Amino acid sequence: MRRFFAIILLLFPLFFGCGRHDNNPAKPEKNIYRDTSRHDDYNVRIAIPTAWIEKVRHFDYTRNIKPLLTQFEGFIKPDSLVNPHAQHVDEGYGRVFNPIFANLDGEPGDEMICLLGWDITSPYLCVFKQINGSWYLLYLEDIDTFYSSPSLSIADNFSKNKVFYFKRVYEHGSGIFKDGYTFYKLINNKVYKCLNLLNDVHIYGWGLYMNQAVTTSFEFSGDESDRLDVNYVYSFFPGAVKDGDCAWCANPDIPLVKGDAGVGYIWDNKQHIYKLEILSWQNTPDDLNAKKIACFGDFGNDTLFVDAFHDQLTRVAKEGTPQQKAILKKYLALVKKDKVATTQKLKVTTKIGGTTFYGPDTAKNK
Repeated sequence: MRRFFAIILLLFPLFFGCGRHDNNPAKPEKNIYRDTSRHDDYNVRIAIPTAWIEKVRHFDYTRNIKPLLTQFEGFIKPDSLVNPHAQHVDEGYGRVFNPIFANLDGEPGDEMICLLGWDITSPYLCVFKQINGSWYLLYLEDIDTFYSSPSLSIADNFSKNKVFYFKRVYEHGSGIFKDGYTFYKLINNKVYKCLNLLNDVHIYGWGLYMNQAVTTSFEFSGDESDRLDVNYVYSFFPGAVKDGDCAWCANPDIPLVKGDAGVGYIWDNKQHIYKLEILSWQNTPDDLNAKKIACFGDFGNDTLFVDAFHDQLTRVAKEGTPQQKAILKKYLALVKKDKVATTQKLKVTTKIGGTTFYGPDTAKNK
């Protein structure tokens, strides 16, 4: 990951008014509480001046946001905010501070959530809450993006604990794209990461024998179930398999597996997550399950794909067109032999989502 924290010594400007006792900057608690019981937990408890919160609430967006960010860094010392464009010719390039005030947990008063940072492609998700009359930063997570700014939203799910979520890009380039959502809830003054959900995931070419295109849509149930319904439209098709195909070609017009199916994610109040719900009657070849959904975000995992979509591939082997049958036969032979099925002898090395793919002459997935 490209994330790192650098210690930056900053002078904290005292430009708050003098009308109330809490207008003086609050010092961060010496022992910042970080809950490490979950690897994805970024819960903290840092005192924040009420005057700063009010400045954010009434901020004039035509003004420079640098003072707000500089003051925020003063609150979270010794941590600081990554600034990848510190030497940019335009000093204000890429800054972001875009708050939302809303009641997230059903308790009196609004909380504040925001994406903030020196660079919109390297922001931080922050959750602030007023507890016993004082404001605190409860959550601080650095968000990895792929040269694209994320967006922050709140869902009107049927619960006093509202879901807030952001959408971000994981990968993009020629013939490859992956983005998705991360969902959160604020419960008893703690933020829980509830679910990661892919949105648009596709790869064309790249020397892989099996390419894909997957899109999703989701909707929260309007009833008391606090349920999330997700629909997946997907297609898996061969890469460069025809005579004359270039090394980066794809053939989406010859799908081996395709479908349009939905699943439900139900709220687990004990684990504080949305869990995939597969009902007993959802066991036909075209129904989705956890293995199939895992394939959507795991490019080039051929053994997983063959295992997860065994029933559909068996159907193609029996009922598919002669072309589909020939392609499938060759694909299964490659998977059985090398575990990674590639289509052309590529001299280059490609790296996808942290996985390095070599040409079929080495046929190794490291």
